[in-house]
Amino acid sequence: MLKKSLNLCTFPNCYISNVIDQLLIRSKLNNNQCYQPQYSTTPVQNVVNNSAELTTDKSPYPKYLSWTDPHELAHYLSQRIVALTKYFVVIDKPPNLSVWGHSLTSREAISMINPKLYSASDLGINDCLPQLNTIITSLEREQQDTPNDNLSNSCGSIEIPKLYIIESLPAAYSGLILLGRNEKYTNAARKFYKTAMLGGSPWELYQKLLIVCWGKPQQIQSKPTSFPIAAYALHDHLRVGYRPSPNEISKGLKLKGVILEKSVHHTILSEGSENSSLVKLETNSLYRGLPEVYLLYEGCTVVGETFQASRLVNTGISPIVLPPNKIRLNYSIPLKQRRILGQSNINFEYIPVHIHRSHLYLPIPFYMNAPNLCIKSYVKKPSHLFKIKSESFSLKSCNISSQPSPLSLSCVKQEVDSDTIPTTKTTTSNNNNRTINYYFLTCHSYELPDYFSNTLARLGIEFDYANWLEQNIINNNNDKILNKIT
Repeated sequence: MLKKSLNLCTFPNCYISNVIDQLLIRSKLNNNQCYQPQYSTTPVQNVVNNSAELTTDKSPYPKYLSWTDPHELAHYLSQRIVALTKYFVVIDKPPNLSVWGHSLTSREAISMINPKLYSASDLGINDCLPQLNTIITSLEREQQDTPNDNLSNSCGSIEIPKLYIIESLPAAYSGLILLGRNEKYTNAARKFYKTAMLGGSPWELYQKLLIVCWGKPQQIQSKPTSFPIAAYALHDHLRVGYRPSPNEISKGLKLKGVILEKSVHHTILSEGSENSSLVKLETNSLYRGLPEVYLLYEGCTVVGETFQASRLVNTGISPIVLPPNKIRLNYSIPLKQRRILGQSNINFEYIPVHIHRSHLYLPIPFYMNAPNLCIKSYVKKPSHLFKIKSESFSLKSCNISSQPSPLSLSCVKQEVDSDTIPTTKTTTSNNNNRTINYYFLTCHSYELPDYFSNTLARLGIEFDYANWLEQNIINNNNDKILNKIT
């Protein structure tokens, strides 16, 4: 039988060569010399309308930006590109920006929760994909002015009709989102994430969220657990997530999708003053605000979040979570917390929800004759997926400076009972268990958002993000490992 414990290894600086175009990376760290695109268009501070200009007061948090021009939004997003290849684009999304665009239902829900965050003309990332694609292709044309013969001979050219949203985020969150640049990779990646969300796959916990909390979870580090979540209708246009009681859970409701079982795992990274903490949450779903709901039952609320926070009542003995019908739409952040955040005398509606997706797994965009590259596991005919075969992985042919890449090679080791899988040449007769390695890419944010760092400082939470990244990467001879894969 499949063992529940999985061993994840991440190796540094996984530069993808030969079969991927030159990787374009924009980094803000240490004024590095990585490629940084330059534009002659209007600066981002001036691309929003007059009612949503960046704040100039003493608030550490930027005011809500209302986007009405897709060209301006595309320009803004192009400056937030973390990784760019001919297969995918990874963007670091700011908080309070919708990915798919607000539907009529979501607009009415937002207007009920916080009218100041509502605008009938607000655009989402989906509304500016053609404009963003134009900017990206123009960047690549600039790169082709200095052609690399090795790259051009091995890669060929792929038409890019448009960009596709693969992995999004709720509007309130910040962090990494994934866009596909061709249909083959997009379809494969969507199956990759769908498999993760269904549960049971080695890459099930495919994302890491950094969350600033009021309070701290009951355990420093939890075991990966199954967390039930369902939706409760507060209004015709407003549904909220909640954890159903054991009496509500039935096999029939699970089969109908009324109640979902999702995987969650948390670790306290640091604790601060004022009863606060920084938590890393790994999960396979963000359905109905699952991170906020999960932490609620750990006795925590997320900084900046007021919806689920209104359900938590401190009795002086232990916190109690009220049922979802007790959610208060008019709930506001307590004055004590606002003062700590420096928001006692100004509009506190601009405090973002402090949930940032810092890490995201990505399927490797290659066809290789190996079932453990997260391709064959979820696509019946991988040879039809990517016809370009790679000769090898290498770390030497990406013409980027010595700065680290946001892309790393990750490996999950899974032990399975040899009796439950077909016998292969690698299976030995004197060992009942077999270890299978699953490989995929991990992309990480270069740094934390400014609002996030400001809050950590105000709460006295000590956290060195750069050092934490290094600790999550194994120093090893990556070339040898990659050659073994191929």
